[in-house]
Amino acid sequence: MYLTIKKNRGKEYLQMMESYLDPETGKAKKRLVKSYGRYDSLPDDVRQAYEDSRARKLLTSQLEKTCRNEILTGAVRAAVADTSDDKENTTDEPKCGDLPKLNSVFSLRYGHLALKPLWEDELGLKYKIGYLQKAYTDIDSWSLNDLIFYLSCVKIICPQSYLQSSNNRSDFIYCPWSDVNQDNFYRALDFVYDHKDELLKHAVKTHIKRRGKGIRLAFFDCTNTWFETPYDDVTWRAIRFAQKTREELEKRGATTDEINDFMESLEYQQALQEELELWESSDIRMRGMSKEGRFAQPLISIALAIDEEGFPIDCRIFAGNISEIHLVEPTLNSLQEKYGIKDFYFVADRGINGTEVLSKVQEKNIGFVVAQKVSQQKEEVRSEMLDLEGYVNYLPGDDGAFVSNAGTKELDVDAPRLKVCDYIKITRVKESVDPQTGKAKSRTVKVKCKIVYTFSPQRRARDLAQLEEMKKKANKAISERALIGSTQSGWRSIVETKRSQATSKAHGKSAASKEEKENYRAIGLKHDVIKNKEEFAGYAAVIFDHPQNEDFEKLSDVEVLDTYHKLVGIEENFRAMKSSFSIRPMHVRLHQRIEAHCYLCVFALMMLRIMQGRLLEQGIRMSSQRICDALADAKVVAAALDKHNIYFTNVRSNSGFYAPENTGKGRLEEGLNDLVVKQEVFNNFVQNKRLMRGDTQAVLDAAGLGEVPMHVSLKELKRILKINPYPDSKVLSYEHYEMMKFASN
Repeated sequence: MYLTIKKNRGKEYLQMMESYLDPETGKAKKRLVKSYGRYDSLPDDVRQAYEDSRARKLLTSQLEKTCRNEILTGAVRAAVADTSDDKENTTDEPKCGDLPKLNSVFSLRYGHLALKPLWEDELGLKYKIGYLQKAYTDIDSWSLNDLIFYLSCVKIICPQSYLQSSNNRSDFIYCPWSDVNQDNFYRALDFVYDHKDELLKHAVKTHIKRRGKGIRLAFFDCTNTWFETPYDDVTWRAIRFAQKTREELEKRGATTDEINDFMESLEYQQALQEELELWESSDIRMRGMSKEGRFAQPLISIALAIDEEGFPIDCRIFAGNISEIHLVEPTLNSLQEKYGIKDFYFVADRGINGTEVLSKVQEKNIGFVVAQKVSQQKEEVRSEMLDLEGYVNYLPGDDGAFVSNAGTKELDVDAPRLKVCDYIKITRVKESVDPQTGKAKSRTVKVKCKIVYTFSPQRRARDLAQLEEMKKKANKAISERALIGSTQSGWRSIVETKRSQATSKAHGKSAASKEEKENYRAIGLKHDVIKNKEEFAGYAAVIFDHPQNEDFEKLSDVEVLDTYHKLVGIEENFRAMKSSFSIRPMHVRLHQRIEAHCYLCVFALMMLRIMQGRLLEQGIRMSSQRICDALADAKVVAAALDKHNIYFTNVRSNSGFYAPENTGKGRLEEGLNDLVVKQEVFNNFVQNKRLMRGDTQAVLDAAGLGEVPMHVSLKELKRILKINPYPDSKVLSYEHYEMMKFASN
């Protein structure tokens, strides 16, 4: 809600307006809540308060509470009173659209209370944010910690826009943020951006200290996410600068022709270039190589580092046009500066195994473990890999880690095996262009390290099966003489075309023009490529190097292999951020709020990983999405009102405690009349109900909270959820508390 002055027939009127989303169209609309009459007839103190910006916020807040109280009073009377007897009494009740129904108003979430101890104790963010708020802001009427915690929980429980988060801020039990206005939601985002490194550093250090285990491995990967807009930041700035220039020229009285001539002049182009260069550092939404194929939309790149337990330890946001190779060094520098660690292993996929990158890693005395493609190696390396000499078998141990049987004399060729050899990775790197010759200067970069060759029969069977599928698709394309384009990935990599023949003969230089489509028709199979894939089916390689510190506990050869296989954990983190947390669509535009949004997702990911660890300690393995669904399912609905109390019904849907026994058909059939079978089902349910508690209760147990019964009073609910010390006015939002007071009268 907001106050505004509307003119009608030359007279000014003070009105309270409300913005809302039309449920049918999904568009934002405005509606009149209350009119306070002519502005010049209002008391002097009201008009003075409205004209002062600070006093206007206080005045708006007071009048908004009054309006909501009036609306709620009408809602409660409409819900609990007999409509036939009370028709005359309800005709004068204020209206703001349709009156809310009692049960829908009192539908409350409590899943965030399972995350509250993680936020406060495991991450220590409550105290850090409280300190930063006192030291760097003038905010004293509301808590930044409460609001930032709420925004992080929303990512897990019910991902939504910040506007929706503001509108739905009262839908939670214990919601001290319910009185915070919408502007402060964006103010909280700005605060997160200003102190993002401090907050992240404090959370990681607090968690590491509590678990008593430092950072030995840093798994690194990058992803990008796209925006709905077709314009990148540079284009947007150019458009806004052009609009601003036109408006200024129009104010000066310039004609349309004069404006158009100036917009085409060299003077304007120079001014535009200066404007773009001024804001270049804040341009973050840019076009680049999209991992989701969204090349038409602007992107941002997210570099994430996690430790060996899957806990995020660093996050950095870059413009979408920056290659992920260039993100490695800043991330490594950030890790060393934030946590003061010098010796650790950098673990990454083969997309980031460039020789120049690894050379810089070695210069920092950091170890690395990265994947290496085996099919494009030199002949001597390939021969070394295929030679059985030096191989030893390895098998997964009881804890899932790999165990070597190097002590055995005979090699089992049908079992997984590995071999470690010396390796030199060599690349020519272009540096600069010689102004005299016009040729690019280059230098040779060498990285001396070790390589682990591995062979797996299961992987070989999988690779050969994939190759057969590729051959089927390739043969179909050949029989149809289909146009396959210039792409050389997937099954197209084994298809021969006229262009590929010409390219081969020209030693890498295409003799055929790309415009000649006939050169891209499938004419046969690349038998040499197929033979190569068959020969290397089942093989893989990982290159590694140890930190230079002699006192550092180095990984064994088998541990190196096991470490690389753990890299899949970071990919699961990205999936959680993109699917469970809905990192996109992003409902913010400014670069600082985009970064703040990503950091909130990282904070949510931290809590999720800690919760997964607690569940694992109880013998429960639960995916990120299952935890999110369980917390979203934690709801209670107001069931009845009496003179003294309010009662709730636990409505979580996935709890087996209140569900019938699963017969394998999803539910007990309604037409089941056999009393014997019914009794058997009932007895089985009673005996196993504790085993059928459901995901929601499992998560609550891991957080140290009690079991919420089917019917519970507010007093008992506060005790179970460990919010007993707080008065009802803090546990319930203002609207809910006023409704409760009205119902008890």
